[in-house]
Amino acid sequence: MFSVAVKDHIMIAQSYGLKTMSAVDWILAIWAVLACLAWCLTYFRALYHFLSIPLLKQFTPQEPQYWPKLSVVIPARNEADMLEQAVTTLLTQDYPNLELLLINDRSTDDTGSIIDRMVALDSRILPIHINSLPAGWLGQVHAMHIATQKVSGEWMLLTDAVIDFQPGSLRKVVALCLEQQIDHLAILHKNYQQSFWQQVLSAALEMVSLLQIKAADIGKPGSDRYIGTGAFALVRKSVFDRTEGFNWLRMELCNDLGLGLMMNRAGAKGKLMFGMDEIGLTWYKSLPAMVRGLEKHLFGLIAQFRYSKMIFSALSIWLLIIGWGVAFLRHEIPYLWTLGVVAYLSLVLYALITSVKLKLELLPILLMPIGQFMLSIISLRSAILCWQRQGIVWADTIYPLEPLRAGQHVKL
Repeated sequence: MFSVAVKDHIMIAQSYGLKTMSAVDWILAIWAVLACLAWCLTYFRALYHFLSIPLLKQFTPQEPQYWPKLSVVIPARNEADMLEQAVTTLLTQDYPNLELLLINDRSTDDTGSIIDRMVALDSRILPIHINSLPAGWLGQVHAMHIATQKVSGEWMLLTDAVIDFQPGSLRKVVALCLEQQIDHLAILHKNYQQSFWQQVLSAALEMVSLLQIKAADIGKPGSDRYIGTGAFALVRKSVFDRTEGFNWLRMELCNDLGLGLMMNRAGAKGKLMFGMDEIGLTWYKSLPAMVRGLEKHLFGLIAQFRYSKMIFSALSIWLLIIGWGVAFLRHEIPYLWTLGVVAYLSLVLYALITSVKLKLELLPILLMPIGQFMLSIISLRSAILCWQRQGIVWADTIYPLEPLRAGQHVKL
């Protein structure tokens, strides 16, 4: 009876065009099916989170009767080539109650002299010169810790020394936060002068970030999801004062996300927006520079400085990419390739919507699987360099691995 049942199943398989396959063929076919389904789910989830993020340009908030004082904090280390332009875009803003705290964080170029020269031209600038770094601190976190103790504004904007602000941006974001009772506004900026392969890698980074932070849950009542952007983080000072402060983040590489975590723990209402039309910067001037910059963060952010977790993460990406390719190469099961096409169409849908909404080039997003492979290689290299150096090198300083692990609070 058993042999008859087997023959019946084989005849049914053959009637649908299925050949008698070896065990290896079946394993490869199942692998391909699971990989394609995983990619479909990934891109649809990413699209769901992406669509939850509004565009800043869509809002026209009413101006408040009273403009609260805004303190803009800009840490700068060896930013002589970009600092003056960024500060100028802030000084020419029409915000009526503004102060700028410019932090010269142990610079070895002309950053300090540029700050002093600009102070003489505008009384709204408060200069802070840091000459040494205490043990157990990351440099940028220490600079922000010092600055946030000196701000006098009711609102505080933490930003970079390379940001370009469009006219009216500060009035708009403060009015929006007051109108919507937002305590922490994080804005995603436009990246200038990116090469083609930088755009491919950026598309992969954006998608991974959307999934890790679960963007659709940010700002919902009772949600523990949080966000942070190093380029633009506007926070209500009274809520920030309820947090643990940057002393808590002294060894946190992802201090922008750490700020979001602290604000969330303090009960802040957070909001994430796309602000490409209002805020922009040249993030990295070349692909090699981008790779070097990412190498500082990826091992900690993706794998929490755990080598086994990093290897597992990279292998998972590779297996999914290869499994996707198998769907197009295995012909033993008819129409298996159609599932590979469906998986790619889910990427096409994601690419079309994101490129239209953000006015981005389409092709780099369509090549996102290559970007995801690049990202996995960079992440592995980040782990290897950390193992070789027994720590992370940032701004010519080596930070040992164990203190970084102990001081890490951001674990997505």
